Amino acid sequence: MKIIGLTGGSGAGKTAVANVLKGFGAFVIDCDDIARKVVKPNKPAYLELINIFGKIILNHDNTINRKVLGEIAFTNEDNLAKLNLCTHKYILAEVDLQIKTITDNPGEYTCIVIDAALLIETNLHKKTDEVWLVVANEKIQQQRIIERDSITYEQAKMRLKNQTAVEEHMPYADVIIENNDDFTALENNVRKKI
Repeated sequence: MKIIGLTGGSGAGKTAVANVLKGFGAFVIDCDDIARKVVKPNKPAYLELINIFGKIILNHDNTINRKVLGEIAFTNEDNLAKLNLCTHKYILAEVDLQIKTITDNPGEYTCIVIDAALLIETNLHKKTDEVWLVVANEKIQQQRIIERDSITYEQAKMRLKNQTAVEEHMPYADVIIENNDDFTALENNVRKKI
């Protein structure tokens, strides 16, 4: 079964592309979803994050406040590295488990898609047959991040600044999906690439 690695910067529209692929029969491994699960209370990553960043990252109900953690991590390269070092090992283990589960019993799925912002940085691309890179105009990315995460323009700009530049991902890309238009245009673009 073909494995597609799907990546792109924040606000580029990876999730939209993943949803289109899901509509075409793909099994999507959502690394953002896995990242949310591995930091739930009493999970190993949860305890490590509290040890690293302190209780300032907790909500009143002792869950991780992703907005606060994001502000701490995305404004400082060292903090981002600490966050990634803590969470990536748990995320990668879950990705491997999901790949094995689907390849052992593919059912009606047409392919597997690993939806990961850090596909290249975590070497997940080495588990794939193709790398799809989703790109968008920086202003569009900023607007999407502001609307999605309810953050300021400056915070969105900082988040994009702390990510790997799209040019660094280009050499790994087998397929480039431009996502500057509406959903119908995106769907048509993806259909041509499958």
